[in-house]
Amino acid sequence: MFLTFAYTARFFIVFFFWVIGVYVGLNSVVLVDLLGLAKLTNAFGLLLMFQGLATFIGPPIFGWLYDGTGSYDISFYVAGTMVAISGAMLYFLPLVQKCLGRRPPKDDIELSIPDLEIQDMVDMLDIGLEMSW
Repeated sequence: MFLTFAYTARFFIVFFFWVIGVYVGLNSVVLVDLLGLAKLTNAFGLLLMFQGLATFIGPPIFGWLYDGTGSYDISFYVAGTMVAISGAMLYFLPLVQKCLGRRPPKDDIELSIPDLEIQDMVDMLDIGLEMSW
């Protein structure tokens, strides 16, 4: 019994940290996509404020649910339902923005690569070889 639980716990720990790593890495990407680069700092600040507020308020609420029911099951169901609802809202947001005609302007980012001739590259290699000897 213990070994089965230990392997299951390890699986869910690895899965959770893999998923949370993707979430943390995509925060700023999603904010830029939804609001634009000009509003990234304000949006990120508001995101962190609401995450902090949820972290501060969530445990007492879930403790109250535990006191009322005598089980942590309801707390996990409520937390999972909130995550699912927020994911569904994010999934349908582009469709709503398209219907309302409210799409944030895309910031034009221009990347340029200088034109180099073959001879310029050979000259750079020659200079590098001369310096290394």
